[in-house]
Order: sequence, then C-alpha cells, then structure tokens
Amino acid sequence: MVVFHAHACAAAGIPAVIDTGRRALLARRERQLGIQFPAAVAEWYAIAGAVERVAEHSIHDIVPLEQLGLAADGRDLAVGRLLLAVENQGCCDWVVPLPPTGLASYDISLPGMASIAEHQAVWARAADPPVYLSESGEPAATWTLAAPRFSTYTHAEAWDSAWFPPPHTTAVYDVPFHDEDLAVLQEQFVAGPRTYGWADCFGGPGLTIYRFERPGQQVWVATHPEQTEWWLSADSAASLAALTDLLASANQANQALAEELRKGWVWTGSDWARPTDAATKPGHHPGSTVTGPR
Repeated sequence: MVVFHAHACAAAGIPAVIDTGRRALLARRERQLGIQFPAAVAEWYAIAGAVERVAEHSIHDIVPLEQLGLAADGRDLAVGRLLLAVENQGCCDWVVPLPPTGLASYDISLPGMASIAEHQAVWARAADPPVYLSESGEPAATWTLAAPRFSTYTHAEAWDSAWFPPPHTTAVYDVPFHDEDLAVLQEQFVAGPRTYGWADCFGGPGLTIYRFERPGQQVWVATHPEQTEWWLSADSAASLAALTDLLASANQANQALAEELRKGWVWTGSDWARPTDAATKPGHHPGSTVTGPR
C-alpha cells in the first residue's frame, strides 16, 4: 500500500505497489550519498513503472531511478535539495528540499524544537515537501513554487501523461482566464491537481496551471498575467464539440474565449487544422510530444 501517491497511480493507470528491489536500491543510494530522500520521493521512485510512465510522456527530462541523487553530478545536494527534472530547453529545474539531518521519527524531538508536536509538523512537511523551480545549471536560489507537495507534483505529471495526447484536442492562446471561467469549470467539472510556475514552454512567478475533468473530457489552462494557454481534450469529435460549446456559451462575459474556441486549432492526429488562416500553430502540448511551429 502506498501512503502518498494513490491519486497519481490512479491517474497514470499503474498499480500502487512498492517494488522491494527498487526500494532497496534507493536505500543503498541514501547510504552511498549520506542523505535521506523525502519519504514521498522514495515511495514514488519505488513504485514500479511510475517515474518511467511520466518520463515517457513528458517533454521535460525527468531524473530516472538510476540517476536519483546522482544527476548533474549531484550539484544540488550541496545546497540541501534534490534534482527531479530539467526543462527540455534548460530553462529551469524542478527540485525538492532534503529532510533535515537526523529527522527520522516522531519519537524524539530535534535539538531546538520545543516539543514532539513541533517535530511531527516538521517531519510531515519534510516527508512530502514542496517542489520548487530554480534556474538550471549551477545551484541557484529557488525562484517560485511549482507544487505545494511532491505528491501534488506527481499527481499533476501523471494526470498530464494520462490525458495527453488525446484523440481530439483544441488549443487557444492568449485569451485571458477570468474568475467567471474558473467558476464555470468548478461547477461543471472535477478539479484536478493545481501546479505553478512553469507550463509547457513558458513560465514565471504568477503562473498557475488548472486541470479539470469529467468522463471523456478534460480542460487544462495555464494562466499568467502576460500569457494564457487553453487546451480542451475529449475522447471523440462530438464530445470535443460539446465541450467547446459549453465553455463558449457558459460564460458570456468572456466573448474572446467564445470566439477563439469556435475557431481554435484542432489536432487531427497528424497535424493542426483551423477553419481560418492564422500565423502560428500551437506548440508543445503539455505532457506530450505533439509540436507545431510557434
């Protein structure tokens, strides 16, 4: 049984089972490096096929089991963090902080901690730590939050790998995301994991990625004050048309969204098509290798 990644395993469609051989490898790596992996990180990498499934569908370079703690010559260990992934053009890294030395149980509080309760709170945060973005290359200061917990990060990666590339997709760029749009999505769909900071091929502080789904339909929105991407996906052309009509008509306040959705780019399985001429096609699809010139 897994503690942290039941949602991610369900989204990725893989058994939530710990592989003892992988867990033993991780324990040897910890002894070799003199560190302790966060419990949620160790669990994810110990699940057979988990990180491999995400890496197969991600456009970014996910650190594999064999390189965990060793990637990039372990440069991040010296500043107390673990490298998880590198953006495919080297724009940023995803990292997590390592647990404080000696933080191993609930039973004895560390020096300087007032109580076991304080220790428990620190341990809970260290076990499933936040994921941050930092500049690639030499260890640099983290510049924004990517996910409030590592388990949220893996759930989002698994969600993206499961839904993309879908049979039927439409993409809309640079249409603002309003509070009314969020209200419609929250009313009509089940909210998925929310992440921050980097989306596909653009990012920065202030960027939020929303994920919503219901049977046969998914909505992925990356919103930032300077750029927004909408991706609508469905398991059939009819379902995609119905989804497009819903979002185009449900929020009359966002007429720009309605107009762009009805003439948006549609992935046909081999290329992007649009009813009207346009200067650019969509770029990388989140979690897939579908590309087009930007």
